[in-house]
Amino acid sequence: MPSRYLNSLNQIERMNLEKSLLETQNGVCFICGEPMDLKLHAGNLDIDHIEPMAIGGKDEPNNFGLTHSTCNRSKQASDLRVARILHKFGDIRDKYSDKGPNHPNLSDVFQEYGGEKYHLPLKISNGEVSYSFPELR
Repeated sequence: MPSRYLNSLNQIERMNLEKSLLETQNGVCFICGEPMDLKLHAGNLDIDHIEPMAIGGKDEPNNFGLTHSTCNRSKQASDLRVARILHKFGDIRDKYSDKGPNHPNLSDVFQEYGGEKYHLPLKISNGEVSYSFPELR
C-alpha cells in the first residue's frame, strides 16, 4: 500500500526525514543493523513502514524505518521488526551451520545474546516433561 505521507514530501523534506530516521536508528539499517551513510548509500535507501499499514500501522514518521534497499526488498511484505529478527537468525544460522545438522538451536541463539540467565532443570519421565524454576536470588 503506497504511503500518502511519503508521496507528499518534497526532496528536502524526504532528506530531512532520512536524516532524522538515521539519527533515531543510531546510524544503522533498521533490518540488518549495518552502518548506513546518506551520501554513500544515496539512491539505495528505503523508508518503509515498521508496522505495515495493511495490518493497522500508521502512515506517519514514528512508524517509519530507514533500510538499505536490498534489505527492504528481501523482507517482502513483512513487518520490519519481523524482518530484523529473521535477518539476525540468518546470521546465527550461517555462524553455527558447521556445527552439525541440529544447529542452530535455541542454545546457539541464547549464546548470541549472552547465554541463559537461569538454568531450567527438565526431567522426562513416561513421555512427560516436568520442570522446576530455580529459586531466584
